[in-house]
Amino acid sequence: MIVDDIYAFFRSVGITRSHAHFSVEHMGYSRRYYDYLRCSRAQPNVRAIFRLALMLLEMAMDSNLSAEQNRRASGLGKRAFAYVVRRCRPIDC
Repeated sequence: MIVDDIYAFFRSVGITRSHAHFSVEHMGYSRRYYDYLRCSRAQPNVRAIFRLALMLLEMAMDSNLSAEQNRRASGLGKRAFAYVVRRCRPIDC
């Protein structure tokens, strides 16, 4: 799941320290939201993924990260935006 990949990246670069922190500070939901997604295998809210995508693409332009971390952030950001687009596709009439 894209959220797991983003969480792992955020952990690896020291941006988040726990599931609760990730849920509240980065996804914009309750402390247990990420745990709920993992346990229930529910689809993450599009707003949360959009928010993460914006953060990742902003990070990709940040000179404080290594070149490899910038590439990873950019790739994850693009994947997150693709997820949002797939979920928001208009219904054919």
